[in-house]
Amino acid sequence: HDKRNMRSADYFRQYIDDIEVIRPLNRDNCRKHHLYLDSHTTGISDHFTDINFLKKITVNSEAILLVCLDSNELYKDTGFVDKEILKAVSERIRSEVYDRIVLLNHHSILDTDSDPLFNSKIVIEFVREHKINHVFCGHTHQLSIMKSTDLYHGHSFVQYKNGSLSSANTPNDTNMFIYYSDFGTETMKIHIIRSEIKGGDLNFREEIVAL
Repeated sequence: HDKRNMRSADYFRQYIDDIEVIRPLNRDNCRKHHLYLDSHTTGISDHFTDINFLKKITVNSEAILLVCLDSNELYKDTGFVDKEILKAVSERIRSEVYDRIVLLNHHSILDTDSDPLFNSKIVIEFVREHKINHVFCGHTHQLSIMKSTDLYHGHSFVQYKNGSLSSANTPNDTNMFIYYSDFGTETMKIHIIRSEIKGGDLNFREEIVAL
């Protein structure tokens, strides 16, 4: 999420997953602000601030490769993905064997807000290069399910911005959570469970979106 603390990477490893992160092939080519903290900064384990990694899981005997891109910039709400990082991630993807590939990142690569991902174009090119059909993001906490089709290159993908249990903080929305059935198949459905308070009672309402 938003990296407001210089120890964000340390906290990720401590409380979420102590996974091997992917580092740039050539540090000198990097353009992302605060990608490396000053070597004199103390109290942190690693001066590299990005958390980009691959994780393979098995679902119904299928190998699914999760590609996790860190679109956050340290001390900012806006997003930026370094091209040199994408090169390194691409190299790792090409060495993997998998049945499906899914992208997860914080900022949307299709729609925008006042704190956007500034260079979303190169991420869309990355999605097309690796034939990624499913992209998950967050950032605004507003529900948005969008399909993008590149007619020239013949590639389509769906972006899922899932809302959250704090979506009521945004105008004209309610708190929600989402789950998926038959993911990645022709019968896939998106189940949106909205929570609403009526007459002092907490009620749940389901909406189903078929792809």
